[in-house]
Formats: sequence, structure tokens, C-alpha cells
Amino acid sequence: MALETAAWPRTFSVLAEKWRNLPATSSVDVVEWRSRFAVMKAEHDRLRLQGRWTHGPADLMSICGFHRKELAHGSALRWLCDPTGSHGLGDRFLVGLIRATGEPLEVSSDTTAETEISRERSRADLVVYGDRWKLVMELKIDAIESERQCQRLYEDWRMDRGVRWLFITLSGRAPVTTTTEQAALAWHRLSWSRVLSVLDDAVQAAGEEAPEVTAVAEYRRSLSRLTKRRWK
Repeated sequence: MALETAAWPRTFSVLAEKWRNLPATSSVDVVEWRSRFAVMKAEHDRLRLQGRWTHGPADLMSICGFHRKELAHGSALRWLCDPTGSHGLGDRFLVGLIRATGEPLEVSSDTTAETEISRERSRADLVVYGDRWKLVMELKIDAIESERQCQRLYEDWRMDRGVRWLFITLSGRAPVTTTTEQAALAWHRLSWSRVLSVLDDAVQAAGEEAPEVTAVAEYRRSLSRLTKRRWK
């Protein structure tokens, strides 16, 4: 460090000498630079006032600070899993989620979905109720699994007819809180990025049949931000 400090005066001396020896026209160039920068700043200010130079998130969930909240995503998925929901996608999104768990299931207009369903030892983030089946979902973004969480969910629901389990995380990893082989094998896993793909496919499949629902587009933007995928 001492050697470097000792070299600073010599370095500044060299730079000062070069500055003094700049051609006279260079000072004119500097004045021109300032003028051009002023023009650029004025254009920048104009674009900002017109809303054409922006920053920050553009989807409502992120603006409100809910884009990493499991409860908020659970409510959004509950809405999308309801075939008669105002999203206008019918059963297309739900069928896509079911496909991630294995063989197709019969979906009817009576199929319903509910969030935060408690049983003796657990609470499911989202449960979809079909005629002869149930889909139990656990959603994770930032929160970690509580002790034996997925094992307890499995034990509380395993006697129900036609039940399936779906574990949704950012990476699509398997749950780490199962303690039996049966429970570990029962849980199907899905990433949030894949959830976005399922929603994209549902929108594309619906085509012109589905009304243009702002909330669907908003949630797709939120999932794009959550998964760091470019919004289409």
C-alpha cells in the first residue's frame, strides 16, 4: 500500500501534464458535451413525465407485496381450479394440474376448490374436490416445511377416496418432511414455472372462446416475475 501511495503524486502529475497539453479545440468539445447532456436530460425528463421511462414491478400482486405470499397464490389457484370461475378458462387449468399427478380425472361443473383446509394433524393450502377424487396441494415459496408437514398431510388424507397430493415449489423439488416410503411416493411435485406453463397452455387452448379477463393476465405477470421468466 505504501508503494502505491507513493506513486500517486507521479500519476497525478502525468495526468495534469496531459490535460494542459490538450488541443485548444478540446475545450470547445467539452462545452458541446454539456449542451448535449442537457438535451439528453430534458428528453429523459419528458419520457418520465409521460410514463414511458418506468421502473419497478408492473403486476398488481407484486405492487401490493403479495407475489411471494403462499396464501395469495393459494387464493389465485383456487379461483383458477374452479371450472365455473370467472376466469373463463373452464376446466383447462385444472386438467393441466391433474395431468402432473398421473392419469386424467373426471372434472365436472360441480368440482370445487377451497383453501386452508384443516384436519386433525395438518392444514392443506388448497384442496380441489371432484366427484370421486380429491387433489391436496401444499404451496411453498419462501417458507420452509414444518416438522413432518407433508407426512401429516398424507396421513390425514390417505383414507379419502381417490386422493392425490401435489407439492408446488420454486425448484419443483420433492418434500423433505415425509417419513415413510408410501408418503414420499404419494407426493407429486411441480415448479411454479411449470404452473405458469400450465396457465399459458390453458389460455392458448381457450383461444377466442375465453373472455379477456384482466385478473388472468395479472396473475400470469405475477408468476413470470416470481419465476423470473420473461412476460410474453
